Amino acid sequence: MSRFRLSAGGSRAHEPWFRIGTLDVGTTWFVVLLGGVGLLAYAVGGADFESDIAFLPDASWTLHHPWSVVTWPLAILFSRGALNFAIGLFFLWYFGRELESSVFGRNKLAWWLVLTTLVFPAVVSLLVALVPGWVYPLFGLQFLGLAVFLLYAAEWPRRLFFWGVPAWILGIIYLAVTLVQYLADRNWAMVFGLLIGLGISAIAARQYGALSEYAWIPRLPGGGPRRPRTRTRKSAQPTVVAGPWQGSSTTAPPVNRDAQRMDELLDKISAHGTESLTAAERRELEELRLRRRR
Repeated sequence: MSRFRLSAGGSRAHEPWFRIGTLDVGTTWFVVLLGGVGLLAYAVGGADFESDIAFLPDASWTLHHPWSVVTWPLAILFSRGALNFAIGLFFLWYFGRELESSVFGRNKLAWWLVLTTLVFPAVVSLLVALVPGWVYPLFGLQFLGLAVFLLYAAEWPRRLFFWGVPAWILGIIYLAVTLVQYLADRNWAMVFGLLIGLGISAIAARQYGALSEYAWIPRLPGGGPRRPRTRTRKSAQPTVVAGPWQGSSTTAPPVNRDAQRMDELLDKISAHGTESLTAAERRELEELRLRRRR
């Protein structure tokens, strides 16, 4: 039973919210676990339950189902939607972990995901208000998965995947395939809603320190990371005065230099954004991240 014991996480941005046994549950893993609950609910509750948590851009629906503005990513309305849901879940897990550990931290990633979740219903509702014939339900985790992957591809566009294809090309292909599906169905609400929603999501990510290389993406007044207060850290170990009466000096436990250096770099990102890192510090952070995974 100790494998499933719950314990509290740390207070730093890159530390987990809590732990389940040996699993560190940060924002990415928390969303993935919610997705697993969504799949289980689809298997048990069926279409009737799923339709209650999907979002329909209709004033009467929103009035009677207010929770749907945040629960729609967990809904699966059609059998083929389960595959798209699983793909979105994988993209969230695989690319979200990297964004959480190297760019956002758990708090900022959580806020960005919440804002992105709320943006899509708001945009689609506005489009339907302008063109009432465009009513279409919003459901599935593929939207958040696409947003996470495109943000990853924008942050590290030259990273290579299978067959040596860089991330930015895969991002364009994934977005194009998604748009073609909606274009084939003449689903204009999803076409324009997806493009506008992704644009607003990118602006939100910029406010939290991501996409620092893209100066053309606006940063709102007061946006971006704040400078932290200067705090004096107390020494973790008491000072031991060695004297001639001691045959051997008391030694402190070994310090994990990699973890200490990663903390320093992540604190700098949290305080000033990724643009505050030099090219050498970016490479160093990448090397530390790779060593930590081994």
